[in-house]
Amino acid sequence: MRFYVPEWDDAVDAHYDFEHDELSSLNRKERNLDYIWDIFDRETTPIDGVLISREQVEETDRKAERLAEYGVYDDPVLSVPDWLPTISDCGAWGYKSLPFPPYGNKDMLDFYETLEVSVGVTIDHLVLGSGKDKGRLYLDKRAFHEDFKKGDIPDSLSDVVDVMVDEWPEEWPDYVGEYEPSIRTEQTENITNFTASDFHGDIDVVLRRLAEDRRAVYRENDEKFRYELTLHNAEEMYDLYQNGDYPFRLMVAIQGWDPKSYIKAANKVLDLGYDYLGIGGVAGSPIHEVRKIVKGVGKTVKSFERENSTRVDSHVFGFAKTDGFETIGRSGMTSFDSASMLRSAWTGGDNYQLDSEERYDAIRIRYPSNTDSLDEAIEKSLRGREALVALRAYGSEYPLIEAIDKWHQKAEKVLPAAREYLQEHRHDPRYDKSLLREVESAFRNDFEYGRELQASFSDRLRSRIVMLRKDDPEAPIPFEEYEELLRTAERELEAFPRMLTSSNWKKQFLILDVMNPLAEIQTPMHLLSA
Repeated sequence: MRFYVPEWDDAVDAHYDFEHDELSSLNRKERNLDYIWDIFDRETTPIDGVLISREQVEETDRKAERLAEYGVYDDPVLSVPDWLPTISDCGAWGYKSLPFPPYGNKDMLDFYETLEVSVGVTIDHLVLGSGKDKGRLYLDKRAFHEDFKKGDIPDSLSDVVDVMVDEWPEEWPDYVGEYEPSIRTEQTENITNFTASDFHGDIDVVLRRLAEDRRAVYRENDEKFRYELTLHNAEEMYDLYQNGDYPFRLMVAIQGWDPKSYIKAANKVLDLGYDYLGIGGVAGSPIHEVRKIVKGVGKTVKSFERENSTRVDSHVFGFAKTDGFETIGRSGMTSFDSASMLRSAWTGGDNYQLDSEERYDAIRIRYPSNTDSLDEAIEKSLRGREALVALRAYGSEYPLIEAIDKWHQKAEKVLPAAREYLQEHRHDPRYDKSLLREVESAFRNDFEYGRELQASFSDRLRSRIVMLRKDDPEAPIPFEEYEELLRTAERELEAFPRMLTSSNWKKQFLILDVMNPLAEIQTPMHLLSA
């Protein structure tokens, strides 16, 4: 079973300063970015492929233009290695609030060919359940305005209709006109605003009126429409693909609302001739439902393979539940994709799945938040810095007490050195810049402890100290303003818990089993968590 990771611009600073937990350059354009395939080699890369959604590609014009020019394998930024297969889809979660997918079938085939991906996926429309009695109503966000917002829609309507508000594309694909001619006939620049009268009155009368409105789409059974549209796209796209000469493999995406509907869809697309099937729409479903769907589709695929003496590959989109790995494996699924396990490495526990039953946690050291006061930010930075020092000492099998002691001695030197540096250099020409980033970059590179100041005492303090850009020698800032900031840091450092001088801590460190060094940081980590 192959694991594909979604491409969400998850790149890291190639030359990150791990000692001080800081970016290599404050200027984003100057950083070299590494993706997961840049960090590992072919034998050790912990993924089997990359999922690239059109929604993500077109997040910015620059990225879309770049990938259109170079493709995913030759792109100077993404630069996926040629030995790593790629799947590209339309990103159905991104347009789930629209009445139609914003892409046409021929358009998507051309998109996949331009990107030079290994596999392209048919256009699906996420089947959304609705508990509302009268179906679903789609409204163009561009028709709302200051005097009439979504919240002004009367409860009498929103209580019985699932209201979906999103910004519609400037131009719909041609096929949309077959279903809703009204929304194709108005120029986008002439969209009229909604008023209260559009939504008030007898519910059935309002809905009939909105069904003909150019700014709205109303469906009583939207679930069925999305299901059938997904299958219609699969059929049309298959014909276009067979009549073309495309270099990629075509996967069909199916949707449904229960195991029975998924099995029915699987039978239909297999009869069309597809040999690669993707199960969509299960990302947010309960694990017991996913198991039923995957088992049902898996049995359908195996039965088709036996009857036709052929092979059919299968994929599960957005499968994020590690508890279900065994199920999708036994069901014969070829591959799945998820970013949840990677993201959980900095948000939660039990986040590394191995072949054995073992689980490993990632320990997250939090930065101060933007809402923290200066003294709170400094305190959290001191705690986080000490925790990182302890973790790195543990990783290198270095005595924790000695490592923390060395860090503390260094931290005590930072503030007096900063005071001396500011007195001597605050009016240097290098700080005569308008951009804070340029001044801060010069400060951290020239001042001996510029990076340690941020690491131990917070980015907030360093940014506040870098008033240098406003410190005009002709009208200097009173040095007392610098002193006040430094004294705040000194007070926090003085009040900071000194584990090394506590006899209780020393005793606890000494009696711990040397063969289990992780135990040494369990209690300190608990107390140091921000």
